[in-house]
Amino acid sequence: MTQWRILFDYENTHHRCNRLLSWQMAGLVMTEPINYRKEIYYSELGEIMENLVQAAKAHVEGTTYEVTIRRRRRSNEQNDYFHKMLRDLSIHTGHTLEELKYHFVVEVFGLEEFEVNGKTYHRPVSTSGLPVDQMILLNSHVEVMHAEYI
Repeated sequence: MTQWRILFDYENTHHRCNRLLSWQMAGLVMTEPINYRKEIYYSELGEIMENLVQAAKAHVEGTTYEVTIRRRRRSNEQNDYFHKMLRDLSIHTGHTLEELKYHFVVEVFGLEEFEVNGKTYHRPVSTSGLPVDQMILLNSHVEVMHAEYI
């Protein structure tokens, strides 16, 4: 049976689509580019659904498809700005970059749980995969403290 894992996030109508589709039919292989990425908009939902329907029709039993639609990831500029503010604060407060990053990320997003061999651990959320709007929130939070010290 073909398995579909589709994650839709409608909080933002501007998404980045990762699509990994490979079809095999009657010995022929038709392939979309692997790790195909395209900025999509809600207005393109019909085309997206049509692509999913066509992929489903073209499948061979046992072929796996993965389609992920998620909010756009934070930019390098946002990340650079975040770390610049942390470096400035580090100089003025005496805390390390790691301590400050841990403090702000946990204060804004809390800790996430993960499990290893049945034991639960906690860690701060990774900033590398944050969507643009969440990175804006984090930077805004750091800017408040940054303004007090700089």
